[in-house]
Amino acid sequence: MDRRTVRAICFAGLTVSLFATTQSAFAQTVSNPQPVSGQVAVAKPVGVIPNAVPTTVQWQPNLQAAHRLSQQTGRPMLLVFGASWCHFCHKLEDETLGDPRMASYVNSMFVPVHLDLDQDERVAKILGVHAVPATIVLSPQAELVGRHDGFAKVVPFAQKLEHSRQTYLTSQAKIQQVSHESAAK
Repeated sequence: MDRRTVRAICFAGLTVSLFATTQSAFAQTVSNPQPVSGQVAVAKPVGVIPNAVPTTVQWQPNLQAAHRLSQQTGRPMLLVFGASWCHFCHKLEDETLGDPRMASYVNSMFVPVHLDLDQDERVAKILGVHAVPATIVLSPQAELVGRHDGFAKVVPFAQKLEHSRQTYLTSQAKIQQVSHESAAK
């Protein structure tokens, strides 16, 4: 087999594993994950539940509301910077984040907030956003967990977000372990 065939097979496998679908709906992930304890959490399907998770991204109204919700739920914040004049921002919002499977994943695993580069200049400057689209993942403590610049299609974008989420969960597990070790002494 040549490399293109191998890539196509891998891509198909990733697509199937990331987004297993049925005829009428797909398995929904847990919509209200508990705050991270000492273990790394893994999303588990809870069966086919029509309309259990909205099929559009449920953006928080502002960064402060997103931060409060992130602290309450233990889910990392997903900041998506865009601009009305940016072609690839619209493409990311329509094609990638507009995909119902992606929206379900984002809604259940993150606290999403959409920021406008022109209106939220101070936040963009603090986070070093100079070009859009830019996707930033922050912990509930507002620590940088991941950064992804530019447009990506659904599967690569989901992989990038999941990598950031796993990085966050791993760091939380290490913090818990150190905390427990310190308390035991």
